Amino acid sequence: MASRLARFRVSALRTNPPLLRLYSAGATVTLNEQRITKKLLDALQPQTLEVTDISGGCGAMFRIKIGSAQFKGVPLVRQHRQVNEILKDEIAGMHGLQLETFAAAPKETSS
Repeated sequence: MASRLARFRVSALRTNPPLLRLYSAGATVTLNEQRITKKLLDALQPQTLEVTDISGGCGAMFRIKIGSAQFKGVPLVRQHRQVNEILKDEIAGMHGLQLETFAAAPKETSS
């Protein structure tokens, strides 16, 4: 079962390739993972984003870990509600979602 887990780590640093895939045996990036990742990147510009398909193969259960500067000073429940609102169409087709959110320091830019 572990070989079927697909883990997605995304760096929000736009200067690097935007997607870095951590492979497990036979794992591929699913359309759902891509859709979730794109929506969260566009809406929250996270410094940390991991999307993991933990469904065991059906693609309807995910673990998401997201750190964004936009969460600074926002209570945890509101952070979760914000992510849920962004992903409401995807969540409608899921039977499970594990969500970890946190405030991340904004990316420093060099001049």
